[in-house]
Amino acid sequence: MKILTIIGTRPEAIKLAPVVLASKNLNIENKILDSGQHTDILDTALLDFDLKADYKIKLNRKSSSLAHLTSALLDEMNNIILQDKADFIFVQGDTTTAFIGALIGFYNKIPVGHIEAGLRSGDLFQPFPEEANRKFISQIANFHFAPTQISFDNLIKENISKDKIFLTGNTVIDALYFIKEKIQKDQVLKNSLEEKFKFDNKSLVLLTCHRRENHGENLEEICSAVLRLAKEDINFIFPVHPNPIVKDSVYKILGNTKNIMLTEPLNYKEMVFILDKCNLVLSDSGGLQEEAPSLGKRVLVLRETSERPEAILEGCAELIGTDSENIYKKVKSALKEEKQIKTNIYGDGKSAEKILQIIKNS
Repeated sequence: MKILTIIGTRPEAIKLAPVVLASKNLNIENKILDSGQHTDILDTALLDFDLKADYKIKLNRKSSSLAHLTSALLDEMNNIILQDKADFIFVQGDTTTAFIGALIGFYNKIPVGHIEAGLRSGDLFQPFPEEANRKFISQIANFHFAPTQISFDNLIKENISKDKIFLTGNTVIDALYFIKEKIQKDQVLKNSLEEKFKFDNKSLVLLTCHRRENHGENLEEICSAVLRLAKEDINFIFPVHPNPIVKDSVYKILGNTKNIMLTEPLNYKEMVFILDKCNLVLSDSGGLQEEAPSLGKRVLVLRETSERPEAILEGCAELIGTDSENIYKKVKSALKEEKQIKTNIYGDGKSAEKILQIIKNS
């Protein structure tokens, strides 16, 4: 069996790396196609798992529009898929890369496995374009690997055949445990991380913000709240997304501010290290809503809706939107609370192996 795993962004690399590693353990050929959607930070993410892409698309990005990205990927990805002659294609989540990968698989009549299937926010424009992408993929995929029972049930409601849906947990937990163990076993690595990220005993908040719907005024509101909190002796570490729309706004408002560490995007080892050290997560990220509870950390979600309701229902996460005053109050309140977090919502760290066994037995 030959599998082609299609990756375009850092989160995809993190969540699909365990599947590629597990393939090696099961003697399954599994090649990686890097779509070029987020090349620089994707390479770094793969290196954390000692992996590299077998195929790399170099996109000539004349614009950052979704239409241009979509049309460029259609041609380039189709050429590689025709060359590779895979028996099976894996895509993950809800990116443009995942949608086009599934579409090209469909065009070439190659079975498609959708990892992290069934997530829904209920609003086609929140998040944008991810909610539409994952719904499109669900109409194309042959195997739907749902991370939770809620995701499984979402697919049933959309009339996806029950015998094509498999409850597997989320591969991000496999990745998280893999990297955490790697840090614990490598004293040199652990020492270097502790030297790079020195924090005093003040409260530490990990902040990430990158989604399109939070560009502009929403990002300014978020930064305004963070600035106010930092002046009250709360530490923040903020890995800033390289998109100029995000980066320029963040550095204009928060640059050179005491108690706020602005950094380039962190590699996954660094992110796991910080996540393990922090007291609270403030983010619009989907992945962090899964990873943080798995390490016993609470998440305040900078969005109005979430396709990951499990953590919210369990009290591990809370939707707080982007109003500056509300963010300020919620962070202050959350840092005062000592709340036990349920840690096994999204899986047991063996999701990749379950997925591959399902494919082998199909």
